[in-house]
Amino acid sequence: MEVDNCMKINFKNKFNNELKQFPFVIVDVGARTGPKKEWFPIRNHLKLVGFEPCKDEYKKLKESAVETENITYIDSACYDRKTSLVLHIAKDEGLSSVFMPNYDFLRHFPESNTSGYKIKDKITIDAEKLDNMLPEAIRQELDFLKIDVEGCAFEVIKGAEATIKNGLVVGLRVEAEFNEKYKGQNLFSGVDLLLREHGYQLFDIKTCHWKRSPGTKTGGTRGQLVHGDFIYFINANQFFERIQGLSPGARTAKIIKFIIICCIYGCYDFALELLHESCKRKFIDNRYHGIFQRELAKTSSIFMRLPKLKGRGKFRDLLYHIYMICYGTWLARTDFYEPIVEL
Repeated sequence: MEVDNCMKINFKNKFNNELKQFPFVIVDVGARTGPKKEWFPIRNHLKLVGFEPCKDEYKKLKESAVETENITYIDSACYDRKTSLVLHIAKDEGLSSVFMPNYDFLRHFPESNTSGYKIKDKITIDAEKLDNMLPEAIRQELDFLKIDVEGCAFEVIKGAEATIKNGLVVGLRVEAEFNEKYKGQNLFSGVDLLLREHGYQLFDIKTCHWKRSPGTKTGGTRGQLVHGDFIYFINANQFFERIQGLSPGARTAKIIKFIIICCIYGCYDFALELLHESCKRKFIDNRYHGIFQRELAKTSSIFMRLPKLKGRGKFRDLLYHIYMICYGTWLARTDFYEPIVEL
């Protein structure tokens, strides 16, 4: 996911004891290519469970990583019920789906966008609810859920409702479509409503636009909105209500992990809100507050650190808006910036 600034936040060796006892627990539905790059900072404190129904890709995952108690791959599909499904293997296998490509929609776009959706094979796969495949311990410890399943995000979430409702999943990264790339699929609007019913709020979007064939060289780079990656976090009040019953150690670790995950995805303002509310409720002590406060202060704009001189406010605001216009224009043209967290 793109963020609007880039700085190094150093949590290295600050929370080793807490994270050794309570590591980050992530479930990756659609685990093709392995762990995502944004999780690299937490790799030494990570317990990962990945689901990948494609046999060849599952074999690659098993061969590319030494499977330990910290990394587990399961060759099954996640769905809203136990069933058998037909997986349509696409020319670009990363675009394979249990739904058929919607060629009536795809035909409006150039081959460079759509050639990978051509079906080369069909196989039958077993599918089950995520609620029924995760061990109870993982369901209770789960921190973050990533879903990238080519048109099937709604069904995966429906099959994980008990885990989401009864556990402490603080956030999700979900790929969903704005338009029907696959026949009969649920779109982003349905995914969004479903997650909001469970107390999650949308924090960030990385969108993908396609230009229609007749106009590939007109109107700049913007085309039709097709799909996107979305970051959701649980409502803060709901989060604090859920962690009240935890032991002090587990509660502290959950807050630490939530704040760090927010930093990984560039949501520094929400990280600070969680920090301040945790202190207000006396869920963490001053030592943790000091560590987070020092590091998150690095994310403050230089314009917010101007000396408190007369007229500073108007001058600061003017500089800040000029800066954001120039900086935002440049960021819109590049995919370079991402948050950096050391842990």
